[in-house]
Amino acid sequence: SGLSWATPTSFGTLTAYTPTLDGITIGNGTFTDVGYSQSGDAVWYQGIFTFGSTSAATGVMRISLPVNGKGSGLSVDGRQIALNMGCIAQPSTGYLYPIQCTLNNASPATKLNLFTIQVNGTYPVSQVQYVQSTVPYSSFPQTGDSIAWNVIYQKA
Repeated sequence: SGLSWATPTSFGTLTAYTPTLDGITIGNGTFTDVGYSQSGDAVWYQGIFTFGSTSAATGVMRISLPVNGKGSGLSVDGRQIALNMGCIAQPSTGYLYPIQCTLNNASPATKLNLFTIQVNGTYPVSQVQYVQSTVPYSSFPQTGDSIAWNVIYQKA
């Protein structure tokens, strides 16, 4: 009923989780601080993946969810809403590239989509430019580059 799921009373300790990745060969890449916690119907999910020398981009990048998300009923332009934040860190330059995270358009949702935030005129806008090889920058990914996410979404 309403958005009561989005105002959890508290989240407990994170439960460790190792996601599967679409569009990425993990190789010797590493996961850091990946975990989730639930409060009512809300799921808080965070983590970092750092590319190693044998990691590679193989397509559009998606991250598996630890708990299935609410399906297509929450769709905005075919993308599932989530309170989200993410970034790609490029240590060779010190740049952080903000990304948005949405749940995949399925019922139930099982993946976290990653896409870039572009500036179009005065304000940033969400464009459906999914994170993949050469996006958000031409040399992405390099050894040491990281993808970080921190989202809250409604479970299925």
